[in-house]
Amino acid sequence: GVITGQTATNLPLNGRNFQQLTLLVPGVVTPNPGAFTGAGQGAQGRPYVNGNREQGNAFLLDGVSVDETIDNRIGYKPSVDALAEFRVETSNSSSEFGNVTGATVNATLKSGTNEYHGNVFEFLRNDKFDANSWANNRASAPDTTGKIVGAPKQKLRRNVFGGTIGGPIIKEKLFFFGDYQGTEERTGGGTLRTVPLAAWRTGNLSDIATPIRDPRTGQPFAGNIIPADRIVNPAAKALFANPSLYPLPNRPGISNNYVTDFANFVGGYQFDVKIDARWSEKDSLSARYYFGDYEQGVKIG
Repeated sequence: GVITGQTATNLPLNGRNFQQLTLLVPGVVTPNPGAFTGAGQGAQGRPYVNGNREQGNAFLLDGVSVDETIDNRIGYKPSVDALAEFRVETSNSSSEFGNVTGATVNATLKSGTNEYHGNVFEFLRNDKFDANSWANNRASAPDTTGKIVGAPKQKLRRNVFGGTIGGPIIKEKLFFFGDYQGTEERTGGGTLRTVPLAAWRTGNLSDIATPIRDPRTGQPFAGNIIPADRIVNPAAKALFANPSLYPLPNRPGISNNYVTDFANFVGGYQFDVKIDARWSEKDSLSARYYFGDYEQGVKIG
């Protein structure tokens, strides 16, 4: 199937991830749609094509392989606004394609023309615009006044912004095209974690029914209490002694006994530069430079 860049730009792609377009081709499915809707280079959906494994695909950008070789994902995804054409070859491929039994996914960047063209864009998602989920509305929790209310919405702040510009350097002879896209996403909310009890951190495991055995002798420790002189790892001792580094439980129980919040972050930027020279009907030259920087992480508490 062939999808033009104009069509790709006009389609409502969640996360600005053009990999979703593979799912429009007959014979293509995925058991994990969420993998195709994340923002940034880290969103990595892999389609199953005509019954082949998700590793059985090849990704090309302007005819050059951009496969990420460890998991056979796509190594670099240009901005949707920079795409001139997006082609998915799934069977009876022409002679320049091969090597895989699934799909060959070939994206092509736009080129400059004899006229200047460009655009700017920003796409915003924010939890202020979202309804709460059914599960959160069903959950019961007291607010600051003691009133029982549903759980709050998850935090969501996503901004995808950038632009494109292209035109002539020398009309009819030399052309340029460039694009930039930045991505910033912050999500988060409440979560439960399991942390060891205060007594456990000193070796006192007497409230555990299972015998704690001495690895040196194979015999149970008396009273399930590990002697203090057997806890010698300096990193563990420093963590156990400092609740600001390794917090204590703030609710009863030995599992899911720490209520806190978390914050995920995704950030990055990317740009492409393309130069096309057409010196004659028989002589042409094209040069491209792609760059992407991406990071993601999570903070607990």
